[in-house]
Amino acid sequence: MTNFNKYIETEWTNPDGTTTNIYLHKKFDRATIGESVHIGDDVYIGKFAHIGYGAGIGDGVTVGNYARIRNWVAVGCGANISNRTFVGENAFVGKYASIGKGAVIGERASVLENAIVGKYASIGERSTVHENAIVDRYAYITAGTYYSTGG
Repeated sequence: MTNFNKYIETEWTNPDGTTTNIYLHKKFDRATIGESVHIGDDVYIGKFAHIGYGAGIGDGVTVGNYARIRNWVAVGCGANISNRTFVGENAFVGKYASIGKGAVIGERASVLENAIVGKYASIGERSTVHENAIVDRYAYITAGTYYSTGG
């Protein structure tokens, strides 16, 4: 559970010149945000988090401590990227999706709207987790798979 009292509000300037208010962990100096990253309003970024070049982070997203979001990743509004999670290059995380602690999302994989990926699960590259699907903790979805059930 995220303790939002440990965050400070600051202003972020996006590549297009627009500004938004984001919340950075008080130890944010240990986190990194790459160039050309677009961040929406009310985003929380944890300590030691990394957001790669050209990523897009929607409004209301939480990026956990030690999370690693690679280059050109798109994260939809309200999504939760938990602590120690890895999201591969060109991946897509849909609106209100929840990625559990320590999960791995492969390159060019998609986790669609309202999907839940359990802690330490692994989603292979070029795979798709369908809307509202639940991937159990420790599950492994092989590369190129279309996953539409769960729980």
